[in-house]
Amino acid sequence: MGILTSIIWISLQDDGSISIGMSDRTFLVPGFTSRIEIDGAVHQNHVHFEGKLKKKAITNPHFTFHPPMYVHLRANNEEELFAGVLGVDFIVEAEGCMPWIRFVSSPIKELKPFIKVRDDKDIEIVRLLIPSNEISLGIGVDFVSNQVSQAENMPNKDYFISWHGRTLHVFAQVFSAQKSTVQWNHDS
Repeated sequence: MGILTSIIWISLQDDGSISIGMSDRTFLVPGFTSRIEIDGAVHQNHVHFEGKLKKKAITNPHFTFHPPMYVHLRANNEEELFAGVLGVDFIVEAEGCMPWIRFVSSPIKELKPFIKVRDDKDIEIVRLLIPSNEISLGIGVDFVSNQVSQAENMPNKDYFISWHGRTLHVFAQVFSAQKSTVQWNHDS
């Protein structure tokens, strides 16, 4: 039996909202770059949190999707660091899948052990067998159609969550040890 470590949390809210964050409170996001193509021209926007917040980076970022199209990034109960429109339903209907978030953890050996949650929380723990605590674990979260969630021969590291007419595909990948990173779809 290995160690039990928290990697991410997912909160499903009564209004259909979905929040996802890293459990490791030392996770850092220094900023991000947005790219969007409009009529053949690529527009880029760089946001550096050091300048905006007078901090080197933010800790404990979490993302929330509020139906039908609003998304935001927050950290530690501060004001929104990013907010935008994400056409989840339109893209999933057209493409079958809309990638949303990609987390990569710090090396597993550097993460804090899992702490029991309060008894009043309805929680499901997903356990993954990993080859070593010397690796980093990548977690992806996508919105998918019901056809994708019912497909056969999906790897055993896939987990599907249906909530208020939308389906999340949560999956894991093993990476060589590295610093934690995050990417998210914020301009679809």
